[in-house]
Amino acid sequence: MRAATFEVSVEISGKPEIEGIYPDEKIARDRALDLLKLAKYTAVRVYKIGINDSHRLIFEKIHTGAIGNNASIIAAIDHAYVCTTVHDVYLFESRSTLLHLLRGYFDQQLILPLELLHDPMALRYLERDALLFNQALHRLAALQGQQLRIKPTERYDRLSRLFRDILDLSKTSDRLTSYAEDLIPQGLTALVDRVAMDWPEDEQARVITFALARHLREARDWALKLNAAHDLFDENQSAPAAAWIDELLAEIIDGNAAVKAIVGYAPDLATALSALVAALDGTWDDRLPGTPSLRKLNEVMARQSAPRVRTALLNRISTALGGQTPLTKGDRVSNGEALKRLLPKLKQFGGFMGGPAMAAALTRRVKVDLSTRPEDLSFEETINTLCTFLPNPAGKIGYLLDLLSSDMGRRRTAHITRMVADLFSQLRSIRDFAPHADSTWSHDMVREEFRCRLYQAGIPHALADGLIQKLEILQNNASMSASSSKIENTHSVNIGKLVLTYRGLRYVIVAEETPFTIGRSPESKLTIDWNTASRTHAVIHVEGSDFILVDQSKNGTYVRIENRKTIALAKNSTILYGQGTITIGITGDCLDAAESAIIGFERVGVP
Repeated sequence: MRAATFEVSVEISGKPEIEGIYPDEKIARDRALDLLKLAKYTAVRVYKIGINDSHRLIFEKIHTGAIGNNASIIAAIDHAYVCTTVHDVYLFESRSTLLHLLRGYFDQQLILPLELLHDPMALRYLERDALLFNQALHRLAALQGQQLRIKPTERYDRLSRLFRDILDLSKTSDRLTSYAEDLIPQGLTALVDRVAMDWPEDEQARVITFALARHLREARDWALKLNAAHDLFDENQSAPAAAWIDELLAEIIDGNAAVKAIVGYAPDLATALSALVAALDGTWDDRLPGTPSLRKLNEVMARQSAPRVRTALLNRISTALGGQTPLTKGDRVSNGEALKRLLPKLKQFGGFMGGPAMAAALTRRVKVDLSTRPEDLSFEETINTLCTFLPNPAGKIGYLLDLLSSDMGRRRTAHITRMVADLFSQLRSIRDFAPHADSTWSHDMVREEFRCRLYQAGIPHALADGLIQKLEILQNNASMSASSSKIENTHSVNIGKLVLTYRGLRYVIVAEETPFTIGRSPESKLTIDWNTASRTHAVIHVEGSDFILVDQSKNGTYVRIENRKTIALAKNSTILYGQGTITIGITGDCLDAAESAIIGFERVGVP
């Protein structure tokens, strides 16, 4: 009687084929496992074939990439951070690479790379998902092999050894428990300081991420993780501790599932995006959708600089805008009106927030939603339409350079480059470049901002050199004009000084030292320690013989000159003369603000 045999079948993109027939079940199963490790098949099966040719499935591994069906695939990434030692794996850049590569897996498991790296069971679970694990290693090896100029197979072997090192370290993490136990009672600043004293610099990220991972251990959804991260926030924390908060929050929200969880119900995509845009600078309020978790994120963004969180939010916004989901539940006209309301919120000096990804996403969206015809706008009509939302040449040029740096723009290099050159040719002064920029933007900042972007955009070097030279000529002309103006003013007008008094300190302002910035930012010339102060709350500059205070804040500025009525400023200005008070963010009648929010001023030395 003929014995049963075992057939190994593989499948690629829905096309099955028999890989081989084996006399023993163990041999067939081992062969199936070896095929899975090649990371090239979407399915591997083993059938037992009886003496009457009956087939019975005894082993099956299917990977469809459908999130929610216990299967994941790696995401398409074009860059991977290269770790040279096992301790590099715990750095934010490495964790970010893992997060983007295995986004679907992390969404399924509801964990972060920061947590995975310290959990031996989770690491083993990932390794057992052979197809996913090997696909990820092969993708990393291919990218990093190019960067290191070595064979991908060589890098693959090194990555495999690196994984074993991570797994071994995760088994010894219990000796770091005391750091995790001290995190909440003593605070993040104290933890970071203690780790800096106890550990070499290259090992500190591992210790701190372990403490953070333990803190998140009971948080089993994205909102709870965000709340746990917020519990570590302290307005008086050190700069290194603030950077860790920034990293942790960015890692939590850098995914569609996490963003949906913290925004909660929104009537349409446009409203949800408006909530995220408001959270970028801490101006979200209850008129927009959001959960308590978003409110806490907004609180952090209002009180500290968080560049990684900002980047993560902008990535989510640009991804949504670049997709196919309509902005509203209405027709094209409704979508267009919603887009028109959203575009001004995304403007910044030098174009739109979010860089090349946002420029490409907005271009795709405007092409469809702002057409008044049945067909979409042409590419030329689209970029001309977007430029109308940017009031000055700096904004238009910045948007075009960002677009040129994207895959979409590189296919239209000639047209975009010609538009950039035409805009430069229309400039007659550096002020023409950005007539509506606030006074904190100096000529040097304008020049350096666009020097880098011109070369990064891929504009031919000869043209880029010529455009930079044009900017420098405009700057030199402005400098000569300013010098002449100062000489004339020295001979003709003595404007004296403006003396500010804040918390017992005196600040003497002369014309040559303006613009003088006031705000919560450490870069401000007068840093305000008050919770209603904006990062750049107000700016003092000179016009003719007057010192002018310009409000640039969210909560307003209140000026009282001598015994006159208080002047409320909201994005407007007033002349400072005589003596009086400047109150930051609240009215001068609030006694609690007397020390932290009120600045005294006096104009002295005026003939």
